[in-house]
Amino acid sequence: MARKFGVGILVAGLVVASLLLNGCGVRGTKVFVDTSRYTPHFTADLGYYRGKRIYLMWVVNTALDTSIFYYYSPQDDFTYQCEPTLERYFHSMIAKALRGLGMLVSLPANPDPWVPAVRITTLSMTDVRFHFRVVVQRRGLTIFRKVYTVTQPPLRGEGRTAANQERRAYRMVTRMVETVFSDPRFRSAFARARVRR
Repeated sequence: MARKFGVGILVAGLVVASLLLNGCGVRGTKVFVDTSRYTPHFTADLGYYRGKRIYLMWVVNTALDTSIFYYYSPQDDFTYQCEPTLERYFHSMIAKALRGLGMLVSLPANPDPWVPAVRITTLSMTDVRFHFRVVVQRRGLTIFRKVYTVTQPPLRGEGRTAANQERRAYRMVTRMVETVFSDPRFRSAFARARVRR
């Protein structure tokens, strides 16, 4: 009986390893994206948020077209490697973008319960389309929920280098933040979520 159990565990382990290697690994050219190389450049007027406080909750990845570490181009010719994980990478990138707006960002390690809390959940993600949900909470109660989609056309021809794809990945994060924070409905919810002390 013990031998059958051991063989079953071995087979299950091989199946899981096969799925991880074939379904969640590197496809095509690997593009390393790194928070330290990201500098947000905003084109929208987001001066309203300068000096405002925000609690950025952890980013949650539910996108089935990603893995724990990677997201891909639709043709699978580029793989974007996120360190340490896709969720933590995007959390750090968005926090950096918000600081670039002049916001005072509270993080999950030391949350400020008196400020608007924002959670971002990825629903689908490729290098040409980010589909995600944004939730705003006031003292733990959800007061705003909306799904956003941000797109950008793929690079063509000789421009499709790993270096250019990396720069595009950073611009996509900036566009993601601009899209949400320039939305009048989000701004209204953000204003309502601010607690007077």
